[in-house]
Amino acid sequence: MTDTKLKLLVERIERITTEIKEAQEARADVYTEAFGHGYDKAAVRRLVAWRALGQAEADDRETLDEVYRCALSGGPMPSIKRHLDPEVAQVMEMLKQPGPLTKVKEVKKALGVSMGKAHRLRALALAQLTADGFQFQGRVENEKPPEPEDDLTVPGHLRRAA
Repeated sequence: MTDTKLKLLVERIERITTEIKEAQEARADVYTEAFGHGYDKAAVRRLVAWRALGQAEADDRETLDEVYRCALSGGPMPSIKRHLDPEVAQVMEMLKQPGPLTKVKEVKKALGVSMGKAHRLRALALAQLTADGFQFQGRVENEKPPEPEDDLTVPGHLRRAA
């Protein structure tokens, strides 16, 4: 007993896999050609990655890199308000709330964005709040609620095993 539909699907997948392999080899040849003309390998790869991003995402990454360089060098934090979009502003408001710092998953859920974008938005919001002098007052990312006391007022199924 053979399933011709399954066979056709598998053959299509195999053809596409072959095409992908050929395209990757062609891309490697173009990189080799570029390097042969004296272009810097890392710079060419960064340029290709940069062009693959949208303008807003490229700006966000560039701003975040600038903020991190300033943090490392101890220089004054630049204001990122020139790039402040409504999503960053919304995440800033989330981060200002008392309690543990807003997690990336919470940003993703609240804004309906990918994990990567949620991570970038949160990083930009944290950087802007820091540059604005916002005090996080010892708040930590993985802050957990206090454990219940091990006494008889805590139901048995909620007590921590010793």
